[in-house]
Amino acid sequence: MTRIIAERLKPYLTEILHQNQYCGVQGKTVFEGVAAIRDVIAHAEITGKPLCVVSTDFNEAFDQISHEHLQKPLRAHTFSESFIRRIMRLYDKATSEVIFNGFRTRQIPIKGQ
Repeated sequence: MTRIIAERLKPYLTEILHQNQYCGVQGKTVFEGVAAIRDVIAHAEITGKPLCVVSTDFNEAFDQISHEHLQKPLRAHTFSESFIRRIMRLYDKATSEVIFNGFRTRQIPIKGQ
């Protein structure tokens, strides 16, 4: 189901995502993002303009964000309520498991904040 949704969203991604978004955008790689940062730093050095670079780690960010908050940008881009409900249903009663050294853990509920 997630692949179907992802395929249906692809034509809209260039309108929705900022031009500097690299992660998850077809045809863009993390290496292009790194190159863009390198170019900005080089430009600041050449022109002598002050620059502040902030690095953030969004590891496990999806687990920490409110699922209700995830619906806001979908509504802002006028996706139908039916489409939004389908996406949110993917996370309703969702669980995950970890396989470690061949042993599977108990199911871990995935919950929105």
